[in-house]
Amino acid sequence: MENLLTHEPKPRNPRLYQAAKRLGLVEQTGRGIDKIYADQIRLGRPAPSYERSDSDAVRIVLRGGKANLGFAKLVAEQDEEGTPLKVEDLIILNHLEYERRIDVAAAAGLVQRPQSEARACVERLLERGLLEAKGERKGRVYHLSAWVYRVLGQPESYVRVHGIARQRQEALVVEFLKAHDRAERKHIVDLCGINGPQAGRLLKGMVEAGILKRLGSPPRWTYYILAKK
Repeated sequence: MENLLTHEPKPRNPRLYQAAKRLGLVEQTGRGIDKIYADQIRLGRPAPSYERSDSDAVRIVLRGGKANLGFAKLVAEQDEEGTPLKVEDLIILNHLEYERRIDVAAAAGLVQRPQSEARACVERLLERGLLEAKGERKGRVYHLSAWVYRVLGQPESYVRVHGIARQRQEALVVEFLKAHDRAERKHIVDLCGINGPQAGRLLKGMVEAGILKRLGSPPRWTYYILAKK
């Protein structure tokens, strides 16, 4: 189960396979599972499941139901642009359609490859504008981009996944300072649900924009007040 996508092929009857290959009945060994995954996902269906397999038999479940035509359109557009999605790309995008977020470790498990290869895969999708990332490199989490959610016809899902927008964060900081007069970075971390570096960048941007004023001796005793009351 852990290496269905990556294990080298082992034909049970090599002579029968060679004969079928010469007759043009098969393309090449080892492509069956990849094709099942790719063809199922690219049509807007959930990924195939082998979870019912046991020591006696291999069982695959191909779930039907209403296809996600938006996802199928997304895949088709990538093909038309000459940048077709690889099977590992499809698996990650399909997962994010249902689970919303993924990190490198989870992506590696899904595509059954080392974390270095999984990281290269998600970063490639990031560069193509199909994913967006939150957090620093070690704790980075990926989700579908706003453009992908529009193609899928689910723009409201992007808002839920992306969390509080920058404008909303700034509004929360201003409201906090109106009530409490001063704030430290730790207060902003709790208030906006972000980490320390993100809070630091938010506060720095608000100081540069003239919204806040920074006081105290950096870095330990730094605090912020509203620039205008």
